[in-house]
Parts: sequence; structure tokens; C-alpha cells
Amino acid sequence: MSTNKKIAILGIGQAGCRTVSEIHSLRQAENFTIFAVDTDEHSLAECSIPEQNKLLAGANWRYGQGCGGNAMAGSRAISSSRTQMENMLSGFDMIFFTGGLGRGSATGGLPVLSSVVKKRKIPAVFVVTTPFKMEGLSKQRTAEAALKNELYPLADVVLALPNDLLFSILPGNVSLDEAFRTSNRQIAKCVISLAMIFAGGNLLSANYSDLAELMQKKKSSVSIGIGLCSAKDAPEEKNSLLIERMLQSPLLGGIKKIKDSHAVIASLLGGQNLTSADCLHIFDKIREITPENCQQIHSVSTDESLGDSAILSVITVKFDESNDFESVLGVPDEGKITRRKNTDTISGEQLGLPLDALSRGIMEHTAATIINNEDMDIPTFQRLQRKIDAGK
Repeated sequence: MSTNKKIAILGIGQAGCRTVSEIHSLRQAENFTIFAVDTDEHSLAECSIPEQNKLLAGANWRYGQGCGGNAMAGSRAISSSRTQMENMLSGFDMIFFTGGLGRGSATGGLPVLSSVVKKRKIPAVFVVTTPFKMEGLSKQRTAEAALKNELYPLADVVLALPNDLLFSILPGNVSLDEAFRTSNRQIAKCVISLAMIFAGGNLLSANYSDLAELMQKKKSSVSIGIGLCSAKDAPEEKNSLLIERMLQSPLLGGIKKIKDSHAVIASLLGGQNLTSADCLHIFDKIREITPENCQQIHSVSTDESLGDSAILSVITVKFDESNDFESVLGVPDEGKITRRKNTDTISGEQLGLPLDALSRGIMEHTAATIINNEDMDIPTFQRLQRKIDAGK
């Protein structure tokens, strides 16, 4: 695949660094420039990309020790290295960011990176993962807050993939470490496939503005299916195998995801022998299993180095029409914070200020301390809906 576009892929935080290490090991990575940013020196050292493409953010403040899962510390550390990141990312036509939400560096740093690309007017796609349920409710809440309050408002294209989709292929007794490794491998395939879609299909190009316009509804649940066939597969079976393997892809979550989708972004990458009949057959099959009013974005590219191999990538998008972010992220209802109604009677003629909105202040993006279903980081007078003396 040849392209005139300069495209960068940047991983941030521990999960992001591991993902770009996986990407770096893929042959298709030679078409892109790969970066890694973290506040943890050890995490960067384990990342396999070239040293000159690594940035230890906030080194003079965090001393390479990471953020301890604190999103605010991550935001400050990444912000302190903003100038370095602006210089690092200048000159690119498009950038893909990847990281795992729910802890420190990526959760706090991705909004900063969004601001950087906005300033430089660089089209960007954010591919993020939300925590496994077994990681705990506090991390899910932190990820939810980052998406709702910062990434969705700031970034044009955010694709948030729930890690729990992987449980369709993971055994019940899988360790958390193995679950993370599987997630990193699958996200690597997802990001490289997306990058290839927008690198510039030499037969049928996907347009970033189409995707950005599509994602303007912001709140959405996303899944991705990737199917591969090789020279070992029978030529007459390749198209059906691509569809079948895409539908079995771990991060797709089954055929129901496609059948329920509001939009589908599909990319086909093959060797020089890829025919128009192949493309028509595959895209027709995708249309057959999508809803009638489903929006479609298609891309087709050829890469002579693929020979008789081919890759089909399908991203499904389902917009959430409610105001319930928990339904998008899969946060269980019992984890919602119970807000106590004010049943106290205030005597006298003092005027009070109604306290309808609850704020966690500087603790907004940190893990909540929940006791008896109440968030202890919300000031007591707000939690109990006490009225404030108006000063008379």
C-alpha cells in the first residue's frame, strides 16, 4: 500500500504503549510513524518502538514513576510536556491515538492531546478502551467521566471499545494479565486497520470528514470486526471466509452488533489480484446484514505485498439516543450514585440556594470513594442537599 499521506499512530499510557508495540510488529506498520507517550519510565522501556519516538511526559514532576492511577496527575504531567508533543506531531496529515481509559496517563492525557491536534488543525481519531468489569466500578466510572466530560466534547472522532467484548473468546478462568494482553493485540489490529482505511484507498477512498460528520452525535457504542484470509485459503472461498472470520472477530461482539448498527465503516485491503467482483460481493453481503437505513462508508485498497492475502475491517456504530452513558459503557445500574433528596425543613426566613447539581470538584476524574452508595468526594452539604446561608 502506498500513500502520500503522513499518518502517525500514538499510544499513551501503559495500555497504549503495549498496543503500539503490537502495531510495530505488524508488517503494515512500515507505512506509518509510531509514537509512545507515558509518565512511567518502565512502561516506555518495554515498548518496542524506536527510542527517538518515545516521550517520557512530566519527567521533572513525576520522575518517571507514573501517575498511580490518578487522572488529574496524568493530565498535569502530559500538559507539562505539551510543547514537546506539539513539535513531535507537527507535519502529519492525520493522527490515530490509542490508550486505555480508567486510570492515569491516558485518561488525563488524551484530552490534552485532543487540544494539541485541534490547535494544529490535524484530523485525529481516538481509539480507546473502557475497563473490564472485573477491574472494578471505580475505573469504569473514571472512564465514563473522561468520555462524557472531555473526549466527546473535544474530539471529532472517538471510538470507545469496551474490553468486555473480548469475553466472547476468553475462557472463564482467564487471568487479568492475559485479558489485557489479548486486548492489546486486538486493539493493535483495530488501529492499524483504521489507519489503512484512511491512508488513501487507491480504488475507493474513505473520507475523514465523512466519519467526523457521522460521529457528531458523539455518544455511541462501537465494535470492530477484522477478517483475514491468506494464500493458503482456496481462492473460491476467500470472500465468504473474509465475511465469516470478520463476524467471529473478538471485538465485534457477534453478528447482532452489525444487525443493530446505525452506521458501518468497511474497508477491504487485498493484493493486486483483488477484483471489482470481490468488492461488490463482500460489500453486498455486509449490506444484507445491516439495517435498511444504516449509513455506510466503504474503502478499497490494494497492496502488492499482500499477494493472495486480504483483510476486511468492519466498524459498527450504534448511537445512544438516551442520556444514559451507563447504557453505552455497560456500567451496572446498581453502581449509580444514590443522591439523597432533601426532606429537611429549614425554619426561619433565611433564603437558601438550591443545590440541584452535584460536583466532585478537583476529584472529578479520580476513582470515587463509595460508602453506602454515596460518593464521599462530593462535599457533605451537597450530598445532603443542605441549603447555604444567603448571607442575610
